[in-house]
Amino acid sequence: MQQKSSGNVPAKAAAIFLWVAVIIALGYGVTQTSLQAATLFTG
Repeated sequence: MQQKSSGNVPAKAAAIFLWVAVIIALGYGVTQTSLQAATLFTG
């Protein structure tokens, strides 16, 4: 078991990387959906 300390850099970096990946994926999904909706409405 790893103790929670400020020296636990790899775990913190992994958590930040996961958050960034999730945010990028959400933003990409929203962008794609809005683009498809725009093409549907402007058709």
